[in-house]
Amino acid sequence: MGALQLNSVKRFRMHSVSVEIRGAAPSGLLEDFDFYTDRPTLHETEEQFAVVLELVSREPQAGDLPAASASRSFAEGVLYRHGTTLTYEFGNAVLIVEQHPRSTFGRLITTDPVVAAKVGQQFLQGEIARGLDLAGLHRINGLGIGLPGGRGALILLPPGMEKGALALRLLEGGATLLSELSPLVDRFGRLAPFPLPLHFSSRQSVPTAWREHLVSERAGALSLPIAKLPSAYLPRLGDRYRPSFVVVGAKGGSRAEASFARLPRWRTGARLMKDLVAGFGLPGVESGLPDLASLAGLAPRSASRLTATSALLARAEGLSMNLSHDLKENARALLGRFGI
Repeated sequence: MGALQLNSVKRFRMHSVSVEIRGAAPSGLLEDFDFYTDRPTLHETEEQFAVVLELVSREPQAGDLPAASASRSFAEGVLYRHGTTLTYEFGNAVLIVEQHPRSTFGRLITTDPVVAAKVGQQFLQGEIARGLDLAGLHRINGLGIGLPGGRGALILLPPGMEKGALALRLLEGGATLLSELSPLVDRFGRLAPFPLPLHFSSRQSVPTAWREHLVSERAGALSLPIAKLPSAYLPRLGDRYRPSFVVVGAKGGSRAEASFARLPRWRTGARLMKDLVAGFGLPGVESGLPDLASLAGLAPRSASRLTATSALLARAEGLSMNLSHDLKENARALLGRFGI
């Protein structure tokens, strides 16, 4: 994850969300967002939401926690809720989050660069997504691919399928990565980028031109390299892609060749609604302001998501894909179907 970089400051825009990272940030966390700061955004939207993360390099103290009792526990720690302030205790780190309708401020206190990178990344992803959601850009759990001619494809894969490895093969074939994990869809059904580092297992072959961009991280018992792709392979943040395909993958067991079938619109829509990212904050932890969890708070978002999904369905071809056991065959079949 890299050592802590004292007094660092990084600012960037992601669509209508402005972001600032400052303080003792680990180098890995700062590098994750280099593709935002290295390329200009299109000035098609004004700033509508702001996210600030301040990192403090010291051990957590008793005074960092509120006097109130914990609201709930989760796998890695405890959550305290006091008004609009959320405090997460992780043992060797404390994250204090102040949420407001159009902004969020987070203070992460820890001396552990690994924890700082992990929790900082989760905080930024969740709060950026909250701002985008309010602006009508909604995340979908899937693999987003840009195609020649301004077309876009959304690929929904079954659990256990290595999306990053498939994305790598599609990029080699001439596609563009919108997001390995959660591309965005707007009210016109257009796909937009939510790019994060591309993850794939170390056994995957990597083109020579990309090898110098790889960084190894530990993920449990495995060492998974993260591909830092050249800017040429990443879209500009203001780009929109016409929705041409929504592909719903199904495991084919020992199937040697991949195959496609037309998918009824109602089945495609059901899967899309299931895979819309509805939660915010840290994974596995209930978060958000109380009024945003109420019916009145959710109604505008639900209507916006329904509009976006309906527009996507109206413009894209829905396909069911019986996946092969061979990753390269799946990529070859998709590229052929996409006309690349």
